[in-house]
Amino acid sequence: MICFLIAFAAFGCTEVLQKGRDNWNQPLWRQLKGASWLFSSPDGFWRFANNDLELAEHLGHIQSSEPHAGKLPHQVLQWQHHDGSAWYNDRGIKVTTSPNDFEAFCRSEDAEEHSSLWLVAPRFPQLQGEYRKQETRKERGQPVWRQVSGEGWIFSTNKGRWFISDTEEGIANNRGVLASTTQHNGSAPYQIDQWQFLSQGSWQSDQTIFLTEKQAEAQRRVAEQQREAVKRTDRAPDKVWILCQPKPHLQGEYVKQPARIERGQAVWRQLGGNGILYSNGLGGFWCVATKEADVQKNLGLLQCSTPHYGRPPHEMESWQFADGNTWRVHKNVRGELKEPNGRPFTRLMRPSQIGYNRVMYGNV
Repeated sequence: MICFLIAFAAFGCTEVLQKGRDNWNQPLWRQLKGASWLFSSPDGFWRFANNDLELAEHLGHIQSSEPHAGKLPHQVLQWQHHDGSAWYNDRGIKVTTSPNDFEAFCRSEDAEEHSSLWLVAPRFPQLQGEYRKQETRKERGQPVWRQVSGEGWIFSTNKGRWFISDTEEGIANNRGVLASTTQHNGSAPYQIDQWQFLSQGSWQSDQTIFLTEKQAEAQRRVAEQQREAVKRTDRAPDKVWILCQPKPHLQGEYVKQPARIERGQAVWRQLGGNGILYSNGLGGFWCVATKEADVQKNLGLLQCSTPHYGRPPHEMESWQFADGNTWRVHKNVRGELKEPNGRPFTRLMRPSQIGYNRVMYGNV
């Protein structure tokens, strides 16, 4: 028997196919084009898991509102979804065995005004996730969405672009860190294909920014991000050295922290000091902080002058240091060569190649 899940707020329209029975002799279905599962939980609820790991732990964010008491999923009338903090009954969720009902609901889906949107923005991980429409609020004639587990807001500006801000004040000021590249002309945010991010006062196009009304697609992309982050971290050098005269207490050797990933990148800690080299969530700059709390706040005393776009720290040509509230770059710098473990760097730099704050690395 084939079941079809209709869940506008979460998956869109999703077909699932019966795969067999679980350890409790209950039917078990798997998504036909995806990794989700429909299963009976040990406490008697029909539940949808996003992946094999959630299935193994009996987790899910969509389930029947009450224990099914032997009813099959398509015989259950009321379903609910979890928004990260609580369960809510959702009339938009339905399970059916009728292909005609499934196709009819899918055709009408585009006409729905979606209450939840999901943002994927690898350079701004603190803004990723679910956004909930504010039911009683409109700005400039358009709906407003608020991030469920963060400080993000999606809104329309005076000039008719969709903006994403990390503060509510950005709505009143028409300011944000992500924006549609063109006017939306009444199109919903998830119908926009081209997005950009603000970097040092100018807008940069970014094909990795993705906004959707389908939670499953967003989760698939985030999972792919995580897999790539693990590979990227494994490839990162085990040690880097920083030369920086303005902040001498941050100079020296930095060692990669095993299994630690922040915002999709490796993290290094200063040997014999407090420095932490990490990638911040404000557009992707390599940054050096001295406190773990500052890492979470995207703060630091040193950073590369431009977004790294995935390049490791030692490949960045220009670095800057914090002087009060100002970032300063200095070009006249003396290069210092070090010999960790008695061996020189495998890549030696001429003095003219070494910037004011230079990250270098060697194989040790």
